Amino acid sequence: MIKKLLVITAIFLLLTNCTSANQTRLAGDWSGTLNMAGASLRLIFHITESDSGYSASIESVDQGGVIIPAEMEIDGDRLTITVEQLNVIYIATASGDQIVGEFSQFGNSMPDFTLSRNE
Repeated sequence: MIKKLLVITAIFLLLTNCTSANQTRLAGDWSGTLNMAGASLRLIFHITESDSGYSASIESVDQGGVIIPAEMEIDGDRLTITVEQLNVIYIATASGDQIVGEFSQFGNSMPDFTLSRNE
């Protein structure tokens, strides 16, 4: 009986760890350098999680640390971050310690804009 319980517990823990490994925890700070239209800007995406879901803001390090509120939506493994008044849209996929996708603003785009998790 005890062996069965131990085996069932071990299987449960193994399955729980496998499921968690496939899901990237998005909450935290993610940074990357945007190279568009001849300019280079360091950005930090601040992503927070609450009972109602995720929210985000974008900090432009090279523009005095201005923090811009953003909208964030998640659909499966795809996330979309938008700043409507600045015509910014970032559609990406999170995997491990990176988020990779297309960043676009006012008709300019960077198709492989990569964010890395800040430690």
